[in-house]
Amino acid sequence: MGVKVSKSIKVNAPVEQAFAYIADWRNATKVQTNFSSFKPVDADALGPGVVVAVKGRFHGLPIKVRMKITEFEPPRRMVGLVSGMLKSVNAWLFEPLEDGRTKVTFVNEYHIPAPLMMLLGRNSFIDREVTQMTEDALRRLKRLLENGSD
Repeated sequence: MGVKVSKSIKVNAPVEQAFAYIADWRNATKVQTNFSSFKPVDADALGPGVVVAVKGRFHGLPIKVRMKITEFEPPRRMVGLVSGMLKSVNAWLFEPLEDGRTKVTFVNEYHIPAPLMMLLGRNSFIDREVTQMTEDALRRLKRLLENGSD
């Protein structure tokens, strides 16, 4: 598809709690702060086939996309296919650890369409920024799960 970013973090929370937090769309803007809105299109349901309208900003440009949940395997994995201005496949993976903690991995495989690339310019700063946003999201998730603060 394009560029793939995969980052992991260990959180002091059971796998079920970590998965439930990410699976609840109401928590998405707390974890991924570059987005301002995640709203299910049809219902407040969870699971495969659910479509979520997502709004945010990237380099000052408004971004509107839809994410369709394509895989939903509690408490191990949730995958969404993003379409619209940006194209990506996002996967949240959860691995229980022997000490009761959870290894959380976020994989973002993305492609920026040519018209948007012309506005942003294609160079490694975009890849670095997406990597930084991924790492920041994982750090926020860790803080939210372990401390309960926004």
